[in-house]
Amino acid sequence: MNSAIITEGPTDYTFIQYYMRKVCAWDDYQESALRKADKQIKAREFKRNSDVLTIISSGGCTRIAERVNLLLKKNSNSSNSDEAFSKIVVISDNDDEFAGGKIEVAIEQTVKKYAMGGPVKIENRKWLTFQMHNSIFEEISVEILLLLIPFDENGAIETFLLDAIAEKDEYDKQIIKKGNDFVETVDSEEKYLKHRRDKTKAKMDVYFSVRTPAEHFSERQNILKNIEWEKYEKIQKCFSELGRL
Repeated sequence: MNSAIITEGPTDYTFIQYYMRKVCAWDDYQESALRKADKQIKAREFKRNSDVLTIISSGGCTRIAERVNLLLKKNSNSSNSDEAFSKIVVISDNDDEFAGGKIEVAIEQTVKKYAMGGPVKIENRKWLTFQMHNSIFEEISVEILLLLIPFDENGAIETFLLDAIAEKDEYDKQIIKKGNDFVETVDSEEKYLKHRRDKTKAKMDVYFSVRTPAEHFSERQNILKNIEWEKYEKIQKCFSELGRL
């Protein structure tokens, strides 16, 4: 079975790779053929027995529907139903920029181009199953799931990860709170932190700069990989559906 996870940006792209390896027992395999065909696409393949999982970074919330279209177009052009992406998960920030139904509509419009009749309704945390044809008119069943993170508030993957840490450790919770308060007030004229998204990222960077000794503080991706996220109950609950891939 071929599956795919489409992420919004670099943080969730890195985190989801870690999660799928540590929690769902996928093995890192190789650079995806999608990237080999288009160097602007960031994607890696993972294997588990005979199954293949492709994790893709869309490069921004407004490009998610493009990546969904890319996968469904590959299904449509394939001549072997076994090569099709049968399960697709989209993970995006639940923020003001593209939340409020816009991302759902964008994905729905893309799916409707390929779906064989029947209602197409994308809802957060609910699987949609639809049928489509490949190039030799074989019928393919595809399931697609949208996960807007966090589920119950506006925010981003960074918000969710910090909340998970705070929920598990009271000491770290206080560090996160003080760091968040600092970020909210330090740049009162918004000279540097001009957008809500900038503040969200800064809050995570402030926490990690405290948690990680300076000599080990490098890229955000490396720091993310050094936290045992599989031990956080909130994260296990949120991403439980990824176990279906």
